[in-house]
Amino acid sequence: MSAPDPIVYAVVLGQVVAALRKRRGIGQVEFARTIGVSQATLSRIERGKSVPNAYVFASIAEALGMSASELSETVDRGIERTGRAAKGATGQKSSGSAGLWGPVLAIAGVVGLVGLATFAVASVLKDQEAVSYTHLRAHETEADL
Repeated sequence: MSAPDPIVYAVVLGQVVAALRKRRGIGQVEFARTIGVSQATLSRIERGKSVPNAYVFASIAEALGMSASELSETVDRGIERTGRAAKGATGQKSSGSAGLWGPVLAIAGVVGLVGLATFAVASVLKDQEAVSYTHLRAHETEADL
């Protein structure tokens, strides 16, 4: 995957972090303490206004029960799905993401991008949840049932 637009990356990362944190029933203040940042910093990350450094990124992943590479892959899938949604919303036909984000931001703005990313991330996380459940069921034995 080519490097995403920094705004898109920040927005999708923020949506992923917020969604996974909320799924675990953890408040912002508690989660911020766990990862070693202020609540204001976590809020900026979740709103796509700031991108964490590598250390904080790894802390976020660990607090969410995943590796940094798993978190990165989730963000990448979210960016890819946000791109597909953006193409549909703007009527763009190109196959790659090069040149996609400028028109999307011009047409929909950052608020529109956040909306597209919210739905895209929800879709990615729902797929992951289904895969996790299927994976768990595959390891059940008759004694488990």
